[in-house]
Amino acid sequence: LVNNNGTYSLVNAQATIGNVGYATLAEALAAAQAGDVVTIFATTINGNLVINKSGITVVGETDANGNNLVTVNGKVSISGSNITVKNINVTNAGSDAMTISGGNILVENCNITGYNGLRSCYANNGDVTIKNCVVTGTVYGVHFDAGEGDGDVIIENSTITGWTSFGAAVENVTITGTTFTDGNYNLVRFYQNATVTNCIFPTANAGNHTSGGMRIDVGNGGAGMAGVTISFTGCTTADGES
Repeated sequence: LVNNNGTYSLVNAQATIGNVGYATLAEALAAAQAGDVVTIFATTINGNLVINKSGITVVGETDANGNNLVTVNGKVSISGSNITVKNINVTNAGSDAMTISGGNILVENCNITGYNGLRSCYANNGDVTIKNCVVTGTVYGVHFDAGEGDGDVIIENSTITGWTSFGAAVENVTITGTTFTDGNYNLVRFYQNATVTNCIFPTANAGNHTSGGMRIDVGNGGAGMAGVTISFTGCTTADGES
């Protein structure tokens, strides 16, 4: 805590909660209570970042043009409930860039790049929303293993590269205004009812989902998937064909 005779200063602070400056982000997160907004000043964090305090908002600083000024070279792990994480770049080429476990979680305006973008994710007792994000995975783009309780996955106005899949315990999936780009694994797999609106998918060029085009399937094509409905409205391929 940056402190001078009982008054607080933001000089040399890495993060703030309200008008209180903290020398490190770890100190700010340790002090945060439900309802607090932790603001991270422009920095590069070399290592993993754990956000596990329910009810808090973690916001990275941006420049005048809205570009993120906070970068994490490692994995960001989010767990709990009623958590918002905004304006952070995450890079983890050798593993998962971000994991999520909880409900009523919002990840907004983040650039997430890794061997897997979002992996080992769970929507538990509340929705998980990915909004205005760019998620790039060498293998998985967005992968939710499961969920419990009333947990939906909502993706809005984002760009996703990599295999995207939603485990059977996720209640429902809603994807809106999102572009899926051409990568190593162009596949979207649903195990539940889903609504897909105004999305763009890669244009087929080699006739399979590992090299151009997009494979979209329900479950693994086996038993137990009867009655699952996927609704597509206003979707096109990248060359503009519906």
